[in-house]
Amino acid sequence: MKKLLRIFLIVLLLLCVDAAAKSKRHPKKEPPRPPKQVRRQDLKVQPRKMDSDRDLRRNVKRFRGDVWISGIPMYNQGSRPECAIAVVRRLLDYYASRHQVHMNSLRQALGYDGRTGTNFYFMVEAIQKYSPQLRLRFQQIYRYMATTQEIKDELKQYNRYITRKKQAIDIPQGIRAVDGFRPFIKEIDFEVWKEMRCTEQRRDQQNAWNQIVRQIDQGIPVVWGVYTGMVREQGALASRAGEHLRLIIGYNVASQCIIYSDSWGPGHEKKEMPWDTAWAITWELFVLDPRN
Repeated sequence: MKKLLRIFLIVLLLLCVDAAAKSKRHPKKEPPRPPKQVRRQDLKVQPRKMDSDRDLRRNVKRFRGDVWISGIPMYNQGSRPECAIAVVRRLLDYYASRHQVHMNSLRQALGYDGRTGTNFYFMVEAIQKYSPQLRLRFQQIYRYMATTQEIKDELKQYNRYITRKKQAIDIPQGIRAVDGFRPFIKEIDFEVWKEMRCTEQRRDQQNAWNQIVRQIDQGIPVVWGVYTGMVREQGALASRAGEHLRLIIGYNVASQCIIYSDSWGPGHEKKEMPWDTAWAITWELFVLDPRN
């Protein structure tokens, strides 16, 4: 009996050793691991809808007479002449659609030139053309000196105001419609220019103010085209004579000032300027409204 039990144990041991050897030669395949869970930010989410009227009005703040729009993201253009691209980028970010379009696409669409920047009148036309694709509605409020004849007429008007005070400006025959006013920016007596515009364009100035107040109250910034170099301002690019785009983001009725923002980085998010001074350097006002 003991002999049979010993034989049985020996056979069982041999079978176990053989099974172990086969397992090493043909290892058992592990079951496939479950796929790694993908985080939400890794997904390609569809573009969000633009903020509603109610959502935009929540960004309007009021304090001691100031009414302004908060929460407009900054895009710092630095020393690059791309204020037009920066303004559109900031508006798209503010309207919660930052992932809809890339900066290079904006540069191409707006005809950006890395050396000279964007041709501003052509840029406004390009914005008007492409705004439906960006799900924005273009609304022009005001445009100034868009043609050669209008530039000459305004310079003649200025000469009539300045004749008794200082030397008048020589008006050449050949003036370009796009940047024809730029050479005269440094020659102009700004106080006389401001008096002329605020007197001769009083109705346009009041209508523009009313439109700005209306848009700001709804949480919609106003794109503001200005001539830089006419009035002293802070900023490395502010002293250059030329055209520039910025955003009007607020107003103060009591002080008759506008609140505006430049795409020049920290320190330029919220600034003020008297409306008469602001009007004297204005050449364009329009709105890109997300409420299609």
